[in-house]
Amino acid sequence: MRKFIFLLLVLLPFVASAQMERSIVIDESSFAPVQTDVMSGVPIDKIGKDRSNRECARIKMRINRMTAAEIDELSVRPFGGNVEVMKCVVATEGNGLIIEMTAKQPTRFYITHPKYGDSNEVSFNLSGGKEYRVDAELRLQHTIVVASNFANVEVYVDGVYKGVTDSNYMLSIGDVTLGEHKIKLQQGSLVSEQTVNVSSADISFRINLDHVAARPQYVIFEVEPKWANVVVDGKSYVPDQYGLVTIVLSNGVYNYSVSANDYYSTSGTLQVQGAKVEKSISLKPAFGWLYVPDSGDLNGANVFVDGTHIGTAPLKSAGIKSGEHKVRIMKTMYKVCEQTIVINDGETLTFAPKLEPDFADVTINAGAGCQIYVDNEFKGTTTWSGRLTSGSHMLESRKDSHRSTSVAKSVMPGSSRLVFTLADPTPIMGTLNVISTPGMADVYVDGVLVGRTPLMHDALVGSRDIVIRKQGFGDYKQSVRVEEGNVVDVVATMAEYKESKNKTYVETAKGLNLKMIYVEGGTFAMGSTSGGSDEEPVHNVTLDSYYIGETEITQAQWRAVMGSNPSSYTGDNRPVERVSWDDAQAFCKRLSELTGKRYVLPTEAQWEYAARGGKKSKGYTYSGSNSVDEVAKYSSSEGHANVKSKKPNELGIYDMSGNVWEWCSDWYDSYGSSSQTNPQGSSSGSDRVLRGGSWRGNASGCRVANRNSSAPSSTDSSYGFRVVCFP
Repeated sequence: MRKFIFLLLVLLPFVASAQMERSIVIDESSFAPVQTDVMSGVPIDKIGKDRSNRECARIKMRINRMTAAEIDELSVRPFGGNVEVMKCVVATEGNGLIIEMTAKQPTRFYITHPKYGDSNEVSFNLSGGKEYRVDAELRLQHTIVVASNFANVEVYVDGVYKGVTDSNYMLSIGDVTLGEHKIKLQQGSLVSEQTVNVSSADISFRINLDHVAARPQYVIFEVEPKWANVVVDGKSYVPDQYGLVTIVLSNGVYNYSVSANDYYSTSGTLQVQGAKVEKSISLKPAFGWLYVPDSGDLNGANVFVDGTHIGTAPLKSAGIKSGEHKVRIMKTMYKVCEQTIVINDGETLTFAPKLEPDFADVTINAGAGCQIYVDNEFKGTTTWSGRLTSGSHMLESRKDSHRSTSVAKSVMPGSSRLVFTLADPTPIMGTLNVISTPGMADVYVDGVLVGRTPLMHDALVGSRDIVIRKQGFGDYKQSVRVEEGNVVDVVATMAEYKESKNKTYVETAKGLNLKMIYVEGGTFAMGSTSGGSDEEPVHNVTLDSYYIGETEITQAQWRAVMGSNPSSYTGDNRPVERVSWDDAQAFCKRLSELTGKRYVLPTEAQWEYAARGGKKSKGYTYSGSNSVDEVAKYSSSEGHANVKSKKPNELGIYDMSGNVWEWCSDWYDSYGSSSQTNPQGSSSGSDRVLRGGSWRGNASGCRVANRNSSAPSSTDSSYGFRVVCFP
C-alpha cells in the first residue's frame, strides 16, 4: 500500500498538469448551409443587418459535452475590425449557440469561455441572409491511474484495451474525459469490473483481483439413471459406471441439461464461485413396467407390446413408455388375447388375462409300426394322444414301402376326448427271382431268411440287401432296388471257401461287415520311371505284415460308425466320398474306440505294396491287371460304382485302381533314394497323399505308382479311403 501511495505522489504533478490540457474544438468540416429552397420546406427567420447596414448571416453551432449554463458563458471573437457580432445566445434546445454576424467571405472567428478558454480559429464563407450549421465539442481530458494487486493485468476502459499494469502493479491512462467510465481488469479467466467517476478531484482508482476465489473448481454431477447424458454450456459428458460426471470449470454461470431416453429431461443454471459444486439429479421416468404372471394358462405364453415380442410369461418387461399400448398374448392351443393398457410413470402394471382354450384332446390309433402324421408333422408311432387346435386337420398313417392312408377330421374346442382310428397303409410289392450256383443255398432279404434257391419271392419296394449262404462257400451279397410290379433277377455264383494260411477277418462291430485282407510283409521296389517325376527315384521299401480293407469304406459302413452320410452319389455299397483327410482320421479313431483294435489310414508305402499284390504281385501296371477296364472305374460321367464292381487284385483286394481316390496318412513330399523300412513319410507338409485314381480321372491316374495330393481339409466327390489294421 505504501508503495502505491509513494508512486501516486510522484505522479500527482504530472496528473495536475494533464488536467489543464483542455479545449473547445469547432469541427470545421461539419460546416454546411441550411437548405432554404422550395423543396425543403424549411422557412428561415428574417436575419437583420449590422450597425453599418451590412447583411448578416446566422450560424447555429451545436456544442457537445457542454451544459446550457456553460454555453451561455461563451462569446464570439471575430478577426478584423469590420465584422460585427449582432447576436450570441443559447439555442432554445439548450445544447447549442446561435450566432448572427456580418456576412463576409471569408469570415474568421473563434469562441471563448472564461473557464475552458479559447477554441480553435475557423474561417467560413458567409452570405447575407443565409443560415448555416456547424458542430463543436468541449474536450476535457484527464490522465488517470489504475492500480491493482498484480503485474501484467490487462486494463480496459469502456471496453477499450489500454495496456497492462507494470511491475509496480499500475497503469497510467491519458485522454480520459470527465464523468462515469467502466474499468475492467482481466488476467486469464479472472475478471474484475468497477464503474468510476472521473473528476478533477478523483483521478486514481484501485481494483484488485481475487485469485483464490477465481481458481477453477470441481463441478460434480451425480445422475440417475447412471447413463444419462449431461450437457454443460453445449458440451456433452458421459457419466462413469457410478453415474458421476466430474469436470473442472472456471468461475462463472453455466447452463446445464440432463437427459436420457424414456425420462423427462431437466435443465438449469449453476454458478461456480470459489468453491466446489455438487449436483445430484434424478430424472423422473417417462415409463413404467408391465408384469405378466404365469397364473392360469399364461405360463409360456408369448407377450407382444405394440406388435413387438418382449418375451414369454412369467415376465417383467423392460421400461415401456408411459401411455396407451396394445398388448397381445399368444399361446398355442389358446385364442389370441388383445387388449389396450395404460402404463403410468414409474409404475408396474400387472396384466393377467384369462386365456380361452382353442383345442380338443384327441387320440389317434394306427397299425403296428405305422407312423402317425398330423398336418404333415410327425406325432408318433402306432398310437398318439395329445391336443389339436380347433379346425380341420389332415391325419395320415405312413410306413416305408407302403402307400399312406389319410383322412381329414374337424376338431371343435372344448369337446370331450376324440378318438380317431386310421386304416393301415397298403404294401407296395415287387418280385425277387434268386438263382445260385450251387443251388439250395439259403436266401436272406434284409437279414431275414425267406427260402432256398431257386426262389421267387415277393418283396417290398425299395433297396433290399440280398445275402446267399451255403456251407463250404463264401457268402454272396448284393443290394438290389425293388420296384412295384417288376421282377429283379439275382444270379449268384458262389466261390468255394478255401481256408488260407493267414486268415482274413471280418470286423462286425456296429454291423460293419468290414472284411480285412492279410498282407504278408516283404520288400518291394516303390515308385516308377514311367510316370511323373514325383514317382522317382525307384527305391526299396521293407514292410511288416498288416491287414487292409478289402474295399474302400462304404457309405453304409460310414453311417454305422459316424451316424451320417456326406456323399454326393448315394448308395449303401458305394464308397463314401466328400470326406476329408481329417474326416477319415476321425472315422479311424471312432472305429478303434468301438473295437479295441488299432485302425489307421495306410501309409503311402503300405497302400502301394497292397495295390501291387504284395508277395503275390505279378507286376501289373494297375492293381490286379494290365488292362485298366478289368479292375478300375474311371473316366465316368455317372459317378463312382458300388465297391467290388471290378476284378480284385492278386490279394483279393478291390478298387485300388479307380472308383475314388484314397487318402493315405503321409504328408506329400518327394521320394528319397535310400532303402527304407516301414516309412511314415515326411514329418511335415501342406498336403496329404491321395492314391489310386478315381471315377472321373484318366487311366494313367489308376496306375499303382501314380501319386496325387490335396489339403487335409479338402473334400470332393472323388475322395474316399480304406483302413489298415495291424495283426
